[in-house]
Amino acid sequence: MVLMAQRDEFDVAVLVSGDTDFAPALEAVAEIKQTAAACEVAAWASPNVRWPRSPVIGGEQVRLHVLREHDYRKLQDPTNYSRRTRRR
Repeated sequence: MVLMAQRDEFDVAVLVSGDTDFAPALEAVAEIKQTAAACEVAAWASPNVRWPRSPVIGGEQVRLHVLREHDYRKLQDPTNYSRRTRRR
């Protein structure tokens, strides 16, 4: 993601993670793009996790998308990728 920001290959990076170890990457992207608006975070909702406020980078709030089960169901891919395909 950071390398892609350096090459200007995107306008907005959406990082999907439920962990906070992504902060250095987001900070690097915000610095390269010169705005935290170039960063968004998406994370799966959990009944055991109370969601904090959106991350703040350089005084700017990063947009947080909390994904729930209905979001997963809409995006779910039923393909079994572990099945071997037969060659002809």
